[in-house]
Amino acid sequence: MLSGSASTKEKELAERYKFLTDNMADCIWLLDFNTGRFKYISPAVFALRGLTPEEAMKESLEEALTPESLEKMKAITAEFIPRYLAGDPELEGRKFIYEFQQYHKDGHLVDVEISIQVLKTEVPGAVEIIGVTRDISERKALERALLKEIEAKNLLIEQLKASESQLSELSTALKSKNETLERVTITDQLTGAYNRFYFEKRATGEIERSRRYGTPLSLLIFDLDFFKKINDQWGHGFGDSVLKRMSVEVMSMIRSTDLFARWGGEEFVVLMPGTDQRHAVLAAEKLRKALSQVLHPTIGRVTASFGVAEHRYGEQLENWFTRADRAMYRSKSHGRNLVSEWSDHTYLTESSEMIWNEEWASGNTLIDEAHKTLLSYANGIVAMMQQDVPSDELMKGYNQLLDHVVSHFEEEEAILKQVGYPAVTFHERFHQHLLSKGLQVKKRLLEGHVVKSDMILFLMDEIIVGHLLTEDVKFFPWFRGESGA
Repeated sequence: MLSGSASTKEKELAERYKFLTDNMADCIWLLDFNTGRFKYISPAVFALRGLTPEEAMKESLEEALTPESLEKMKAITAEFIPRYLAGDPELEGRKFIYEFQQYHKDGHLVDVEISIQVLKTEVPGAVEIIGVTRDISERKALERALLKEIEAKNLLIEQLKASESQLSELSTALKSKNETLERVTITDQLTGAYNRFYFEKRATGEIERSRRYGTPLSLLIFDLDFFKKINDQWGHGFGDSVLKRMSVEVMSMIRSTDLFARWGGEEFVVLMPGTDQRHAVLAAEKLRKALSQVLHPTIGRVTASFGVAEHRYGEQLENWFTRADRAMYRSKSHGRNLVSEWSDHTYLTESSEMIWNEEWASGNTLIDEAHKTLLSYANGIVAMMQQDVPSDELMKGYNQLLDHVVSHFEEEEAILKQVGYPAVTFHERFHQHLLSKGLQVKKRLLEGHVVKSDMILFLMDEIIVGHLLTEDVKFFPWFRGESGA
């Protein structure tokens, strides 16, 4: 149990959630539509555009968007704002997603995806727009590269039709373009490593191969230390050169059977078929030492923090990746430039009880009481696993939790339909997904295959964080009188 007074716990939780909000990768903002001025912008705007929140809030829409994006925004709002103020039911609670371009402080363009929702204010005829801005520059660059290759391929096809005499030569060129197109599709254009899409596809296949033949399979995740400081101090050009050089070093050291991919930003993964965790740790340590000895022009040496986890029989890619990722963040928290391997014992001893926070209250008494009961059941099961209680007692507690989950989901869905929550259909599907995962855990528990840390990951990451703190918070405005409904 956590110690200290209730006020101290609440203060600690508030500080933690402020830390999470301030450090979200996506930029959150609130715009007064009538004045065209921002009322709030989260700190993530610095990573997105190189501006502090204070600098960004001083901008007008004309300064924040490119001329083309500004005209697009004006056209969009001119179409749906009047309808929204007139009470068009189709627009109540609706989220709009568009793609725009914004200027970075250093002058280059940033491709962004903006999700917006219109909110009524207490002033008649006035509205606010709440939005989330996500950097999609990498995706758009890939799309442009794909489009360029497709256009080149289509040109060759037209040339084939126009001249049969050149059929053989053009067929060879077409094959080359197809190969180039395939490389663009599966390769990270900056580093030459495979991209995330291809990694996930290959990892799924290797998991099946490992299951079929009973061979070990391990995953390395590493993240370059203090990489943001490199971009901030020397610029993105120097940061890109570091990513390229580090990638070349890794590709020169891994086996031909290993798969090296860029997961995103400065984070990379290495898939190691036929390798158990002990040998994967040794391989990670060799990579760590080699990367720490690379001397980059102007910058000097750059280190990396590693996490290692071996795949478990029947484990999904998502859960396996989460374990390796947690091991990597353990390296980060213990000083960086380290290799940490997944350990069930370490995770179990570091897991702590989750305490109800009044900020989690939806405004509906039935739903809130059900959430409190769910939290109590989850904490109880975690405590039983830490105390190593008999399996029949653990199964009894888990069955109680599942029974409560089923009744709570049914009750919550009925309430959401009654209040007219527009995303109720998606919410029902999300409930079905969670319940299916819960039944899979029960099946493995009955078979004696459940690893305690995996159950904790399901209870805390899926049921509490994924369900309550990620999905359910989306309908809270409908009970707090903030939805405009």
